[in-house]
Amino acid sequence: MRIRRIGRWDGEARVFRGVRITWDRGTWGEGGYSAKFTIGFAPRFFRFRRELFGWMLTVFGVRLHYLWSYGGRFAD
Repeated sequence: MRIRRIGRWDGEARVFRGVRITWDRGTWGEGGYSAKFTIGFAPRFFRFRRELFGWMLTVFGVRLHYLWSYGGRFAD
């Protein structure tokens, strides 16, 4: 498990990225995957978006974003 403090504004996505946590599950080539969870702040009250390999939830400005990848590791 790797934890990174990001601390920067993404003007294109309109979100302040705070913390990123990445980890690996299982064994590569045998059904394992890489996962990423980020916590950020966005100027919205509520939003939920389902993605092909993840989801994003914003409640009262706090954005939670979870992704997983079967094809490779997420960068730290």
